[in-house]
Amino acid sequence: MNKKKPPSNSVDLLQNTKNTPLEKTDDLRLLSNVPLELTISLGQADITLRELLQFQVGTVIEVEKLAGEPLEIMLGDRPVLKGEVVCINEKYGIRLTEIVLPQEMGKFRH
Repeated sequence: MNKKKPPSNSVDLLQNTKNTPLEKTDDLRLLSNVPLELTISLGQADITLRELLQFQVGTVIEVEKLAGEPLEIMLGDRPVLKGEVVCINEKYGIRLTEIVLPQEMGKFRH
């Protein structure tokens, strides 16, 4: 039985046929299509159940962040970016103002 050899540019994810470590760019390329979910935190508020039950359309919930204070952009439970709210073509967006370095990530944990 004649086995077909894969094209030379294909990457076998389970086994590196060259028996050499993948370059860092190859590692990143393998992960580049992994979907990630970012969460933007506008702030938090502590409320009672009684307060929650009184909510109605038009209720304003006050959060601890001050107006103009940067928003945290989370990847999982870790802050990775900070930014400010902008409005573009009637849609909200976030302008990035800071990238949180890995060694600083633990400082912002709640």
